[in-house]
Amino acid sequence: MFAVQRSLADAILVGANTVRFEGYRAVDLEPWQLQIREQEGLAPYPVLVIISASADLDPTVATPAEGEGGAVMIITTAGKLPADLDPLRAAGITVLEAEGDVLDLAMIVDQLAGTGLPRLLCEGGPRLHNDLLAAGVVNEVALTLAPVVVGGQGLRSTSGAALPVPSSFRLHHALYADDGALFTSYRASAR
Repeated sequence: MFAVQRSLADAILVGANTVRFEGYRAVDLEPWQLQIREQEGLAPYPVLVIISASADLDPTVATPAEGEGGAVMIITTAGKLPADLDPLRAAGITVLEAEGDVLDLAMIVDQLAGTGLPRLLCEGGPRLHNDLLAAGVVNEVALTLAPVVVGGQGLRSTSGAALPVPSSFRLHHALYADDGALFTSYRASAR
């Protein structure tokens, strides 16, 4: 399901900490995913959009792990030194500096849609998920339940301040996999 979602997205939003900890790179896809994108009239690869207040990222994020991959964009706050952003730009990364020292996610989502990237898939992390929900720009939540119990300390799918208004979603569909995993999709309830 994760791979299918990537196949249908114009851009994949990811927070900088998730990029660092999970080793994100420019999005590369399998041939079957490229075929879906072609059939849907989408660009060959989704754009990897990294949300980062600091823009402190390794320029190698611009190169896919294997083969060809999509473009990479970093959206950061204003006031960065050219010396901090030049290595990213030299690697082929588009760097956009938002006004001020706080990123307005509702405005960013609108701007991405306005530039031809309306289908956004947020892959993490929990703080970015929380901030997108708080901004009121999430229209679907996909949750997977795996038939494995690992215990220990764990994070929620969101992390940060409590949402000012609880987000309400309704089950749109559920798929049960042969391995016992349950894939669910919830759509935002009318506001």
